[in-house]
Amino acid sequence: LTPSSSLADVTTYSIVVSTQVKDRNGLSLAEEFHSSFTTADETAPAVQAVSPAAGATQVPVNTNITVTANEPLAEGLNLAQVVQVSTGQAAVSGNLSIDETRRLITFAPTGNLAESTTHTITVNGLRDPSGNTQTEGFSSSFTTVDLTAPVINPLPIDGTTVRNFRPTITATYQDNFSGINTSSVVFTLDGNNVTSGATITGASLSYTPAANLSRGVHNL
Repeated sequence: LTPSSSLADVTTYSIVVSTQVKDRNGLSLAEEFHSSFTTADETAPAVQAVSPAAGATQVPVNTNITVTANEPLAEGLNLAQVVQVSTGQAAVSGNLSIDETRRLITFAPTGNLAESTTHTITVNGLRDPSGNTQTEGFSSSFTTVDLTAPVINPLPIDGTTVRNFRPTITATYQDNFSGINTSSVVFTLDGNNVTSGATITGASLSYTPAANLSRGVHNL
């Protein structure tokens, strides 16, 4: 008997020969014949899951990274050659360990991860006890939380005396990581919210009063 397709890996197959089998003299088997065999493991392990998940954002900077394999891994596997975490071209330092099931690998960074930064998990070379080795690399990325508040630069008009009663007031601001959420920008003049009359971009604000301002000091 030759199977029409390849048998499944690591699967036990049973062979049964019934008593309907007869010899040329018409004598049947006295009892059924039973035999079984198990196929070899010829499939390399693969990554089943990672944490943080692919595409995750706002990940805490004190997060450990885990990689789950779809089957137990071989003893003596050099985890440092299999799992790497990086930001661009720079490797992130940390300690690697594997749990008792030999499926869950944990990467514990030696310090907090860089904030508001894309981190990439790369996995290649997973090996199972049968010697099957992963040859197609796996990668996944996530982004850490932004912990740095934006900064408003000194206003050019601050502390000055102007002779124009409708001066154009400008302000610039910056954020090193995620960028400015323009809908969160609020501009007040003498306690009045005049944001709707200002021109706001991700880097600056410009406002010209619709009417002449009174003489004296004005607060922004």
